[in-house]
Amino acid sequence: MVVLGFLLTWERDIYTFYLKFKIISMNPPSFQVMPEPQVAFTISYLGVILASFLLISAVAHFIIGFLKTRDMKIT
Repeated sequence: MVVLGFLLTWERDIYTFYLKFKIISMNPPSFQVMPEPQVAFTISYLGVILASFLLISAVAHFIIGFLKTRDMKIT
């Protein structure tokens, strides 16, 4: 999976959404509020990130299971 993650390039932009406040007129009071999305950062190699997460999870499960079976006493 890690090799496929390196071969397949797929990027995703992470956005922040702040509100843009614009006063249209004061008499009668009217205003406009609109979201103003901006790119905060871009994540690339999502396949590698996904494969790394699965690998770390598998290692953690193995360690927990190994320690649990080692502490069990057979009577």
